[in-house]
Amino acid sequence: MKGISRKLSLSILAFLVFSNHVEATEQIYQTPAALIPTEIPTTPIAGLINPLLEAANPQLLGQSLGQMPLLTFIYQTQQYQILWRDKQYAGQVIQLLAQADQDGLNPNDYHLATLQSLHLNLQQANQQALEPNDQSSAAQFDILLSDAVLTFAHHLHNGKLNPAELDPTWNYDPAALEHNATSVQLLQHIQQQTIAELFEQQRPQYDLYGQLKQALARYRAIAERYPFEVITIDIKSIKPGMLHPAIPLLKKRLQQLGYSFPEITNEAFESSLEREQTYHLAWVETIKQFQQHHDLDTDGVIGPATLAALNIPYQQRAEKIKINLERARWLATDLSQEFIIVNIAGFELFFYQSGQLNWQTKVMVGTPLNATPVFKSQLQYLEFNPTWTVPRSILKEMWHKILNEPDYLIKQQYQVVQNNGRPVELTEIDWKAYTARNFPYHLVQQPWKNNALGQVKFIFPNRHSVFLHDTPQKRLFNSAQRSFSHGCIRVENPMELARLLLNEDANWSAQNIAHVVASEKRTRVNIKRPIDVFLMYWTVSVSGETVSFHHDLYQRDYLLLKRL
Repeated sequence: MKGISRKLSLSILAFLVFSNHVEATEQIYQTPAALIPTEIPTTPIAGLINPLLEAANPQLLGQSLGQMPLLTFIYQTQQYQILWRDKQYAGQVIQLLAQADQDGLNPNDYHLATLQSLHLNLQQANQQALEPNDQSSAAQFDILLSDAVLTFAHHLHNGKLNPAELDPTWNYDPAALEHNATSVQLLQHIQQQTIAELFEQQRPQYDLYGQLKQALARYRAIAERYPFEVITIDIKSIKPGMLHPAIPLLKKRLQQLGYSFPEITNEAFESSLEREQTYHLAWVETIKQFQQHHDLDTDGVIGPATLAALNIPYQQRAEKIKINLERARWLATDLSQEFIIVNIAGFELFFYQSGQLNWQTKVMVGTPLNATPVFKSQLQYLEFNPTWTVPRSILKEMWHKILNEPDYLIKQQYQVVQNNGRPVELTEIDWKAYTARNFPYHLVQQPWKNNALGQVKFIFPNRHSVFLHDTPQKRLFNSAQRSFSHGCIRVENPMELARLLLNEDANWSAQNIAHVVASEKRTRVNIKRPIDVFLMYWTVSVSGETVSFHHDLYQRDYLLLKRL
């Protein structure tokens, strides 16, 4: 992930105001800081814009205008004059809009067909002696092109959709809009003919976005090049060494997806058909790679789940990448040089330092019934040897054991406490008089190696009471699908994460951490500077040339694709 620091100006349109070019801009355009006229000039653009100001859904030539307040401001500062004077360059900008599908966006959202038609008509007209209708067409073209550029830049920078409307837990801040700065930058880019540069600046500047764009182009090319047919097998699974007529089709499918197979040279076969239809032992690693890239158990067996993944149409894969390009655009927050990203759907945690990926590890997340929420916060402190207060929802699950195993609470080192924290003796409680719902006390598990939170937790305050923590159930990290928690995030290598977070503090070497953990004493350690934590939900991720497709754990892809 290169160039990770994303510097936002007050505008949705650019990171930096190119102040060194303002003087050149003033030669043609009035700067937006100039006094906005109190009287509206009688120009074709003014005649089109002003009647639209009160419209609930302002439209021009049947095209909805998505940036009406900003458009009005910009044209006011320019006395309602034409902005796109160079029609040849305007045509180049239209071509850029036509390539919006490379970002997984729809070019039709940017008035493409209408702009192409108007541009063609204007090119054919005599630009030196415009008739009134042609002047109107020129004004319509100018307004629609300005709106298209602003809208596309906004979609690249913040995303087309408002994620808060799709997920009530979303609390990421979109980039703020400041009309004056936006106007300056748009006029500069028009004059300098650098709209392509403007668009590039609005794209997320972290590697995942560019990698997803490349993956989208790749899978669209695969879908266009290769016809797709569903592969069926008449047995439950194909194991290494077995002979099956579907093997050549499965091999071909994997090769089309970019997987390679070693040549078979040292095995004897009775016929070429037998050779072609054998699942060779040398090919097991290829199958395992495919399984790993689809969050499947890497057993090398071509069973129902592996076959289902192989039968995902190429176009459907492209659509899944398109969905995650939109999610990547939502991460518009200015990323610092040090932060943590948890990809909930991919069951992974990534720790970035100095703007580069420094470390990653597996995680477990919430089940579909206890979904881990998507939000951002800041990591503020660690706690070694934490206690765990059992939530009411989990107490219901434990109640049967509590009633039927007399020493369960003692073995698991639970303490019963009142609301004020005062302990209550277990023998003083008439357990059969209560249910999990009306139990008047709290269960607090004391620090020890089998504490439900393990031996360390990482706190980033949030209204969901979600945090990162250790777990005694290490074996579950061997599962490909790791949705086991009640919403919190269990970390496979939490002590290494603690060491990395406390690395600058001489008092917290790996040896000192181990000493504190061994003491089983509850110990809080504040982070010297808060670290951003981003909980995201990406069902496609990219590492180098490898594209990984994750299960849509919480069934969110379909709605997002429909809205897009």
